Amino acid sequence: MSAIPPTDDSVVLPPKKSRTGRIVAIIAAIVVVIVAAVLIIVNVTKADAPAADGAVASGLGSAADPVKLGVVDSSEIYWSTFKDAAEAEGISVDIINFGEYPLPNPALTAGELDLNQFQHIIYLAEYNVQAGEDLTPIGSTAIYPLSLYST
Repeated sequence: MSAIPPTDDSVVLPPKKSRTGRIVAIIAAIVVVIVAAVLIIVNVTKADAPAADGAVASGLGSAADPVKLGVVDSSEIYWSTFKDAAEAEGISVDIINFGEYPLPNPALTAGELDLNQFQHIIYLAEYNVQAGEDLTPIGSTAIYPLSLYST
């Protein structure tokens, strides 16, 4: 008795696994990195401010002077997760939305923002050279999937 190989119609493949869990984990890790960066900045720039049990007592990050974070597409759900994580650490954050990618760097340079998130290192380097600025990255940011299609 010889086995008959299955035809393509009779082959049942297991369902593809969802990548949602992996994406959520990556976003959570990014949020932790950003919160840690904000905490470091707050502690370094306000080292002489009195601390209040895990909260920013005064100065940048307090309710009176929240950290202004410039982003493109503030409607993404992970920004509310980020704000909640920062608030749990006693840091107030205002998410400032920009409609175009070139706008946050000049706003940061002008002092309208404390931090921004949107770019890769080459874009930042080109901005610094063209604008004569010295903006410095303090951490990694999200890595977004890029769908490429071919005919």
